[in-house]
Amino acid sequence: MTTPASDLDWGEVPTGTFWPQPDTLVLLKRDLRPDADRTKLSCFADTVWDLNAAIFEDHYRATSLNFDLIPAALRLATKHYCWLLLNHGRLWAPPGAKRTRISVTTVHVLFVNELQFIIDWLAQRGITAFCQVTNELLDAFVDAILDEEDPLTGTSRTLTEIRRLWGHREILPPAMRLPQAPPWAGEDTAEILGTGSTARRENRTPRIAEPTMQMLLSWAVRFLEVFADPILAARDEHAELYRRTPEGRRFTATQNRNRNRPGDLLPKVHAYLDNLRQQGGSLPGSQTPDGRRVIRWRYIALILDCADSIKDTGTGRLIAESGLPIGDQALLNTKFPLPSGEGPWHQDITYEVSP
Repeated sequence: MTTPASDLDWGEVPTGTFWPQPDTLVLLKRDLRPDADRTKLSCFADTVWDLNAAIFEDHYRATSLNFDLIPAALRLATKHYCWLLLNHGRLWAPPGAKRTRISVTTVHVLFVNELQFIIDWLAQRGITAFCQVTNELLDAFVDAILDEEDPLTGTSRTLTEIRRLWGHREILPPAMRLPQAPPWAGEDTAEILGTGSTARRENRTPRIAEPTMQMLLSWAVRFLEVFADPILAARDEHAELYRRTPEGRRFTATQNRNRNRPGDLLPKVHAYLDNLRQQGGSLPGSQTPDGRRVIRWRYIALILDCADSIKDTGTGRLIAESGLPIGDQALLNTKFPLPSGEGPWHQDITYEVSP
């Protein structure tokens, strides 16, 4: 049956298309993780959609769609489109790809990397409904992104997302449909971007000068031979600290693993303080608007793998009264060794964490 669209004058919604209401679940037709809290699932009316309950990869970072980033005039239409990408069964796919529902993580990636850019560009040109887009405007869009000399791979994905929106005309109401004629007269993306044998546009990017390429190659080798090990070590340290956060623990089956047993924490605190003294370091901190420096207890809790409430315990007083200075940022333990006589370089790497 045809579903009525009551929130705006969308026109008749095609038969077989379910039109979500404000209280409709965002992940209505998605499989959910066994540990997902069904009482906290996002609804269509929410400004930010939490997608984590339908992401089964434990290593994947916290993921959401923030519609505050979409221009107001096109926000509701974009929400309906993203909801259909997440839940509808009959979806368009690029040539050569399987016509199956795309993954939740793919919806997030295309929303962040391509869809926001497309919607912003349209809104800047006065578009308030997808049905106002013309083929001439889509031609202007191609010219605009080529003039900006974006990487061709990113530009190709952007054009694919416009084709995807057009390809869903059959499940969208009239107000959300792009023109009936295929974008760019159905011309292949490779031909449009100048990568095909009969390209209509030449590559207008100036050739990079040889001295510049030599310097880039030199620094690429430098990163591999000098900086790769500390970069990878910093990445591993950052990942381990993230796994200890409440957000990181949500995606692990053993949520409370590595918490300290009775008697384990105090020796770790002494070792941590002794290490700071030996290195001439300072306690992680931040500066308040009135100029005071305060300890970032959450970061200390991540380092020691304990609860934030450590600041209210005798162990926390031991840290606060250690005599160590309080810094103005939280630093990773990994350092970048600098060759003699070189600099200035950032030897310390900050870890962004709330106080």
